[in-house]
Amino acid sequence: MALPDDGKSYTPTGHAIKSWLMGDHAIATSKALFELSLYTGEILTDLFGEDSYFADAGQF
Repeated sequence: MALPDDGKSYTPTGHAIKSWLMGDHAIATSKALFELSLYTGEILTDLFGEDSYFADAGQF
């Protein structure tokens, strides 16, 4: 929360926030080549529940 107040630090905005929070490895569940019910890892959704992503790109 202090990043916007720090003039020396980069503060992501817009679509860059998702990339920054997810480590630039956001893989949409719509890209899965398997049934999502078989996936045992965590799935994240956006604020409105419209899009979902695998929380762990390595486990994907």
